[in-house]
Amino acid sequence: MYSFCNHHADQYRKLILENSVRGDEHDCPFASASIQLVKLIVDIVRIGEEPLLDKDRYYPMFFTHDNPLEEFFSITILHLNKTWQEMRATQEDFSKVMDVTREQINSSLAKMPATLEEFKQQLKSYGEVQKAWAEEAKSRGEIKGKAVDELKRILLPDIEDLVRRQRLHYISEGTRFPKSKDKSGRYVFVKLNPNHKTLFYGDWNEESSLPPIEKLESKYNIYAENGKSLDLVAPSQLSFDYWTDAINALLGRPLSSKEAKEDTEKILSMEIKLRLLDIEGLDIPEEEPEIPSSPPDYDFNFQA
Repeated sequence: MYSFCNHHADQYRKLILENSVRGDEHDCPFASASIQLVKLIVDIVRIGEEPLLDKDRYYPMFFTHDNPLEEFFSITILHLNKTWQEMRATQEDFSKVMDVTREQINSSLAKMPATLEEFKQQLKSYGEVQKAWAEEAKSRGEIKGKAVDELKRILLPDIEDLVRRQRLHYISEGTRFPKSKDKSGRYVFVKLNPNHKTLFYGDWNEESSLPPIEKLESKYNIYAENGKSLDLVAPSQLSFDYWTDAINALLGRPLSSKEAKEDTEKILSMEIKLRLLDIEGLDIPEEEPEIPSSPPDYDFNFQA
């Protein structure tokens, strides 16, 4: 960061000004991005690690500059900022931006650039990375054959159960709800009893600690039909979705939130890819192979 500020002062000022005057949630955090980028560079070029004797990894561009790593950082931090803008990223997208940056650096290094300027010219845009990932997924990951559809059907119940258990664990840990929509600073803490039948709740204004269940004096039976209700104001959309999912899970209903659907699809996609690793590169037929007819007799054996 110090080298970038001193040797590329105009670009540094432009980067900082661009992000400071935007006044919205899409500004790129320069310090945090720089720290993560340095860690990424260290990992990619294996700084401080033993050389891989079975790998032909040699980058001549690092010998064309007096301060190669500092210049390498300066190039990539500017491109990271450009990528952040192209993605219209927010703080929640930080890890995704770093994944894209890793791909951009690796793909440019794979072309064995002779100079740092050549490396800079070969860095892909976010759109190019998206296109490459889509083509890769189409060719090896997202197979739409009947065999994969059947595998998804088999895996789906366990994954849905995993998401349900995660939601129940979330409300078992408890959540601090504001007592009203106005910011009065009064809160009620609610958590699920381990027997999954009762919600315990009580006043709790301490943000830094969680109350033991013994401190929560009131309780609400989830399954009682006595007309009594427990009205809560969710502190966030995520909390609302998790609690809604958990209550539906307790009542034996399907999880209806957008978060539940996204989590299920994400885990299912990951599990499918893991299951398909052993057959990567093989063509999976749309139809199952025909079972051959029986031999004329079974008067044979195999010898080792």
